[in-house]
Amino acid sequence: MSHPMHRQPLHAAQHDHPRSVAATPQRRSPSLAAAQLVLCTARAVGDDSERANAAFISATRLYEDCHWEFAFERVALLADHGHTPAAKLALLMLRYGRALYGTNFVAHPSQVARWAQRVLRATSRATASPSSMTASA
Repeated sequence: MSHPMHRQPLHAAQHDHPRSVAATPQRRSPSLAAAQLVLCTARAVGDDSERANAAFISATRLYEDCHWEFAFERVALLADHGHTPAAKLALLMLRYGRALYGTNFVAHPSQVARWAQRVLRATSRATASPSSMTASA
């Protein structure tokens, strides 16, 4: 029995149009592969509750779909509200803007400083925890 697209279960419709850049590896350019690496790096910061944030997931979907400007606007807003993975992604997008995304993203220097401080604090907490330290002989 055939179903119109709007009546199919959600999981059936998802197979017709993959949202992830990684789902089509044969079509990825080096720039898209690098952009995917930037996204994966940014996602690695933070705990599960941060990654579960619906706004960040929405922003990363825009990123994955190559809507760079819209994604940057959203991650910048999240970063301004203290979201560490968004701050890292915003900083990476600023750093690699022209070369990787073909555009220059703009942020006020005070924003960049706050984002960098947030990422550095998160990184220093992660490396200062006893479970992440190794014993030296």
